[in-house]
Amino acid sequence: MTNTKSSILALFLFASLRVFAYAPQEGQVAAQLGALMTQTDFNNSHVARDRRFEGGTGLIITGDIDPKSSLEISFFNLYKSYYRKQGNQVFGQKTALIHIAMGYRWWHHPKYSTSLSFFSAYANGNIQNVYSDFASNTEIKTSAQDDVEYGFDFAAQAEVYEFKNYAFIVETRYALSLTNKTEESGNHLGLFLGIRFPVQ
Repeated sequence: MTNTKSSILALFLFASLRVFAYAPQEGQVAAQLGALMTQTDFNNSHVARDRRFEGGTGLIITGDIDPKSSLEISFFNLYKSYYRKQGNQVFGQKTALIHIAMGYRWWHHPKYSTSLSFFSAYANGNIQNVYSDFASNTEIKTSAQDDVEYGFDFAAQAEVYEFKNYAFIVETRYALSLTNKTEESGNHLGLFLGIRFPVQ
């Protein structure tokens, strides 16, 4: 009996969440503003101490097409590291980027959505060497030295808390670069924490 009551209560709470969650509808525009933490997707134990999370900021704007989908454009200001291997040796560089993505968001539930976007990222700062197994006079090129980078963003988002027209959201992101150099790790993982609010 206790299990039945617990199940009914859980179902009631789940149904109630739907009432207060975001409701996509044609013509509605919303913005999400917040902080982004990123880390290069690179597994190599002897450079683990250099695999710190980097901080940044982000803005995501969605325009609803219908109750199940939205067009999306996002802007991120972030720092990104690139690691390139030659044999057993590794060289890493970091630079600041403006990361811009345009794509499509699917609403699986008023509180949960996923998105797929095409991005371009533009270098916006000085290049720093963050790791090297090579002699100091060895020149290794990474994508940190490129003016622009292209790829795809994959994201999964959940609404954690809502108050009136505002909501706190958490989103995991993965950027798959199409312009990595040979034996280079330039993809990155991200965690976006933001506030969503209506624009129109």
